[in-house]
Amino acid sequence: MPIDDDYQGMNTGMAVQNFGYRLRFYLPKPGDPWLSWSLNHAQDLGNMAGSMRLDDVPDIFRIQLQDWIAWAQTRPPKDGNAQK
Repeated sequence: MPIDDDYQGMNTGMAVQNFGYRLRFYLPKPGDPWLSWSLNHAQDLGNMAGSMRLDDVPDIFRIQLQDWIAWAQTRPPKDGNAQK
């Protein structure tokens, strides 16, 4: 993928971001097969958010998120309410 120093905007299809950013992940509920995330441009030029299946979490983040992934893979409480 050609990368230059010019800011070309951002979208969820990008595999590489050529700008400073903050990436956040959000704690899933037990039994949830998805992990939500958001990416914010370092200079507030935009943001995006989405979710990914637990099996699709990139290896580079898997080590830091392994506890949350394990939490999401537990069974939800029988009353249907997740712990807070």
